[in-house]
Amino acid sequence: ARAAAKLQHPHVVAVYDADQFNGQYYIVLELVRGGSLQDVLKTGPLPWIEATRVLADACRGLEVAHRAGLVHRDIKPSNLMRSEDGTVKLADLGLARPNEPTGATMTGSGSVLGTPQYMSPEQCRSERADERSELYAMGATYYALLTGQPPYPGEAPLLVMNAHLLDPIPDPRDVDAS
Repeated sequence: ARAAAKLQHPHVVAVYDADQFNGQYYIVLELVRGGSLQDVLKTGPLPWIEATRVLADACRGLEVAHRAGLVHRDIKPSNLMRSEDGTVKLADLGLARPNEPTGATMTGSGSVLGTPQYMSPEQCRSERADERSELYAMGATYYALLTGQPPYPGEAPLLVMNAHLLDPIPDPRDVDAS
């Protein structure tokens, strides 16, 4: 939260405060009333021009995080929020870490960090995520915006992660010819 609070940009959800009350930690965030892009996808994929505009806004927010030395590590449609005026904002920097060679890739329990459907191959191998990993996740998100589903859908995390590592890159035209 402290790292995210330093990011002040129209394409990043603002963090106003983080503290603890009666043993419970909390974060005070900007209210974004338009919902997430995952919510939008419930009605179907976006037209390519809209999906491209959404991704451009998200990339602007991600660039700010990268310039601040942060790697988000969980880019996906549910972490992209749309404000009432249509502006897209990068949200949920809960897994964000400084982009350093020794940056954490796993939790203390040994769990891989991120959402398997959108993780880069290096994250699937429990390797360090960096800016290139984020571009992969943005590409997977773009695929979902265009098709209404992640590039490697599935409920079994290990199978999805193996698909990122071993399967050919899916062509969105195989799902939607337009």
